[in-house]
Amino acid sequence: MLPLSKLQDAKKAAKLMSDIAPFNGKQYFLLEIIDTDKIRINFCVIRDDVYQLMAEQSWLVFPESLAILNGYAKVADQPVVKVALAERTLYCYSSPSGFQSVIPNSSASTLTQIAQYHSGAMVEPVLLSTTEYAQLLVRSLLSLPSYSYLQAFNNQRLKSIWQKLPVKLMALSGSIVLVSYLALTSLWLSYSESSLTKQIKHQKKELDQVFGLQRELENAQQKQQKLTSITPLSSIISPAWVIALQLIENKATLLSLIYDNNAFTLRIKAKKSTDIMQTLSTNKLIVAPQMISPVVKSGNQEIVTVQFTLIDAGQVTQKGKQP
Repeated sequence: MLPLSKLQDAKKAAKLMSDIAPFNGKQYFLLEIIDTDKIRINFCVIRDDVYQLMAEQSWLVFPESLAILNGYAKVADQPVVKVALAERTLYCYSSPSGFQSVIPNSSASTLTQIAQYHSGAMVEPVLLSTTEYAQLLVRSLLSLPSYSYLQAFNNQRLKSIWQKLPVKLMALSGSIVLVSYLALTSLWLSYSESSLTKQIKHQKKELDQVFGLQRELENAQQKQQKLTSITPLSSIISPAWVIALQLIENKATLLSLIYDNNAFTLRIKAKKSTDIMQTLSTNKLIVAPQMISPVVKSGNQEIVTVQFTLIDAGQVTQKGKQP
């Protein structure tokens, strides 16, 4: 029993105790918490020759006595448990020195010894059947602490299997597998790179098409904006036709009306060209009318060619407000 409070410290101490038995063998330990500051270390040592026989066919080897100890308090409330094993009897009980698991030559002497631990009173053991005993061991093995499983693992069998393996053949096989893996990986990477390159080219082509359509859309929008910003020709020419109709109503004959470079060229036949110039000069829509060619006589009428420009609506409004 050690005056320790941490299981980790108790495990370290148990691993350092390598001379528990007077013979060489496989050593196991199981920790038992007695109090908050006391931990008992229960050891069990299997002789080397016995362990070798058990370890040949088993991956896990664990002492039965420690397994009983682990499941003893969980199943039996009585201080003594008795199990009939073939012609012999197994006794499990607690003593001042710790847990005891023995197969005595004489049951009477064992019970007498147990009675000494209980103030001389004879104790009737709890009898477990073979089935109950097997269930006790199974439950105990399933509830062992993790460090016990590490102790139970048969490292010698693993070493024996490793020693029997053809190392050179395994190395050659491993090399072949490694080379094959690297070759297949290279092929797969090459295929993936080629596939990725094709995908990138395809996506680039699609993006080029999208960008091309986007540029066409932008050009169309710019043209639309330009067309929208340009004043319609009809709205420009319509005032000129109004002026021409006024002249026609005054007995004039319209020969031609040409619009070019924001200026109108009017060729008209009237009785007097001066009347035409007077009418155009007094029109509020016209700016600076002027004859651009000499007057031509045609019978008792005159043909005159006049060029003028029109003012916009805002200018007309302002002109109309002038005194």
